[in-house]
Amino acid sequence: MKKLCFFLFSLSFVMTASYAFAETGEEARKELERQDITSYQQKVAEWKAQHRNAKLAPPRLGENVKVFPASYVPKKTPLDPGNDLAFDDRRYKKYPNAVRRLLDNVNVRDQSENQITYIYHNARIDELAFLAAEYCYNQKKSKAFLQKITLYQNRARLATFDCVNL
Repeated sequence: MKKLCFFLFSLSFVMTASYAFAETGEEARKELERQDITSYQQKVAEWKAQHRNAKLAPPRLGENVKVFPASYVPKKTPLDPGNDLAFDDRRYKKYPNAVRRLLDNVNVRDQSENQITYIYHNARIDELAFLAAEYCYNQKKSKAFLQKITLYQNRARLATFDCVNL
């Protein structure tokens, strides 16, 4: 019985002490938070006072701009002999104009009097529509309508256009 009384007494002492420490800890935390807020407000007020009449300077031309020389050569690709690079730079090839890019990235897969199918990558379907419209007009003065787009091998796509007279 004495042990039980002693245990309860010590337990109540520990609980009251922890409660007292918790209150002082909470007050200390709130005080530190108030100090942080006031110091932040002071820094903001100082910054506003320093920059009150400041104006942003416009950027100068040619600043932070990298210009490549006219004889820019892209990095070697892993397909080149004697190259140990792991990065394939062919995806980022620079073209002098849009026509050259289309010539490199668009091929005719199948063509008939009523239909034409292109294999393309690194091109948009609206760019292919101009090619298909020209083809259909030259065949029988008809218009080109997109029939379907299909995902093909090696991240390429197939676009099939129908030549229709309306």
